[in-house]
Amino acid sequence: MPIEHLKGGYAYVPALPFASAGVVALPGMSLARAVFAEPRPLRAGFAAVERHLESVHRPLAALCGFEFRMPQVLSPEGFLAFNARYLTQLKAWDLVKDAPPTLSRTNVVPLGTALSEDAVYAFSYTIEEREVPEAFVVSGAPELIPGEGFSGFSILRRGETGEEALRDKTRCVVSNVRRVVDALGASWDAACSVHLYSRWPLERELRRAIGAEPGGVTPAHGIICHDTDPPVFGLELEVDVRRYRRELMLT
Repeated sequence: MPIEHLKGGYAYVPALPFASAGVVALPGMSLARAVFAEPRPLRAGFAAVERHLESVHRPLAALCGFEFRMPQVLSPEGFLAFNARYLTQLKAWDLVKDAPPTLSRTNVVPLGTALSEDAVYAFSYTIEEREVPEAFVVSGAPELIPGEGFSGFSILRRGETGEEALRDKTRCVVSNVRRVVDALGASWDAACSVHLYSRWPLERELRRAIGAEPGGVTPAHGIICHDTDPPVFGLELEVDVRRYRRELMLT
């Protein structure tokens, strides 16, 4: 069962020391997603997030998700350093105390894009709505073996990129996402978007894997493919799933 975060207007599924596995809006609330037309460097991006929330009269506690773009794939140690910077910002906002963050998160590395530093690409927050369908975000899920934490040794078929290995990795990711969707009390067919992040052409395999899962129906909006790498060496793909009430482009 997800844990309610009443001050933020959402519930979340605990997962990692730097992010939850996903969030779902509580009754009377829904979700908005704001995307920057150009990714903002972390410091400027965080400041822009504050300004936007103030402009729409939402508290910082309403923040329930971040999407980051990174200039390069990191070692596990480098990823830990990024997480430390991120947690410092959440603490400055009084969003982290004695427990891990409640926010969802997706980190990916765009291919062929000259980012010079880590950047905020998009963020999610709760909004007040009456009688709206479920709204949720599942954090970016890579091919990690369930129950083994986040380490190089927990990556399924690490270092393998053959057809069979990528098929197994895709199925692993879909299974990981499905567990979070179920825990949130949501459903695949309610999603307005499924995002695939990988350098490999895995859309067809992802469709098959989703279809093989209980309640696994690719949403009418289809799968959105991003030519990217996951944030840590050894990972080959990442998938997140979302349903929003509103989506905004910020310039």
